[in-house]
Amino acid sequence: MAEDEEIEYFAVYSDWTTRSNGSLTHEQLSLGSLGDALVCVVAAILAVVTAGGNLLVVISYRMDRHLQTVTNYFLLSLSVADFTIGAISMPLYTAYLVLGYWPMRISRAVHQKSP
Repeated sequence: MAEDEEIEYFAVYSDWTTRSNGSLTHEQLSLGSLGDALVCVVAAILAVVTAGGNLLVVISYRMDRHLQTVTNYFLLSLSVADFTIGAISMPLYTAYLVLGYWPMRISRAVHQKSP
């Protein structure tokens, strides 16, 4: 009896992992045109505010010598990391979310040698 229960639990777990392995289908990612526009506008505003605000922190640190302390150096490194997220990661993820696929994929035709 215990062996049958183990097999049943494994079958349920195996079925669950194949359905929920973290990858979403195109239907799950696709939005309507109004939803796409709304996501793009909100993401663009957030990306600009994120990158712009953190850029101001970097500029402030560089211009004012009184801000150049060890503690503020740590805050500068956090600001640079957040600037990178706002300038690179957020726009790329927005493109992936709206399009439903990764647009930066290199096609196989580029890698194939021509005779």
